[in-house]
Amino acid sequence: MTPISADQKNLAILTTVATALGPLRESLVFVGGCATGLLVTNMRGSPRRPHDVAESHG
Repeated sequence: MTPISADQKNLAILTTVATALGPLRESLVFVGGCATGLLVTNMRGSPRRPHDVAESHG
């Protein structure tokens, strides 16, 4: 049996919720929670640390 990836699990959850919402889903934006991993496009980006942000603006 092939293991299911986290993205596949999250997509299944999101699909279930979107289907249950019916036409209302056309008025919504899914962010956070199970949608986060589906929205990330740069998996190799370096994480930002609070002092990086402070230094770049100060």
